[in-house]
Amino acid sequence: MKPIEDGTTMTGRPIWTSLSLGLLAAALACSLCGCHYSSNPAPSKSKKQETSTSQSEDQYWEQRQRELERKQEAYEEEMRRLEESTPEAIAERLGIPQSQLWYNVGDRIGETCTVAGPVVDVYQAKDANGMPIFIDIGAVYPSNNRVTLVVWGEHYDDFAEMISAVDHGNAWLSVTSYLEVYEGSLQMTSNNGCDYTWWTGVE
Repeated sequence: MKPIEDGTTMTGRPIWTSLSLGLLAAALACSLCGCHYSSNPAPSKSKKQETSTSQSEDQYWEQRQRELERKQEAYEEEMRRLEESTPEAIAERLGIPQSQLWYNVGDRIGETCTVAGPVVDVYQAKDANGMPIFIDIGAVYPSNNRVTLVVWGEHYDDFAEMISAVDHGNAWLSVTSYLEVYEGSLQMTSNNGCDYTWWTGVE
């Protein structure tokens, strides 16, 4: 038997040859036994990240959709509220004919008629003769689109309850009396006698 030399095995084969055969045998055995090793787990991690990102995007768009739906509902509700708060809609709810609304009575000047609309201002001219109380319907002074009911001080007691009620806002007033023009605007006065009805809490 030859003595063992550096770089050889006892069988006389070079060490690198034996190592190569050993590694080849190990690889074959591992493949037969189902062994698996990957030095790069990135694909699995990347897939998990993609799934997480996709879920986050879905949640974002679902939230955005809910927000848009809430805004749409709020807009539609506001539109309904505005439609219900028009003079025509309110008059219909109160049973007032459209022809009696303050802006539709311009052709009734010089007649006894009924005028109705929202009370927008109540004020008294305490320094004027007769201390009249002015109740503006439809628009505030000095607009010529208003109809004013003038209640003279001597008639105040006949109108006191109504004046107190409509002076707090959200009130409507319907007055039947003689319609005339004074300084370019329409008015009715207590001197000509008045029948009236009022509503409060109108919105």
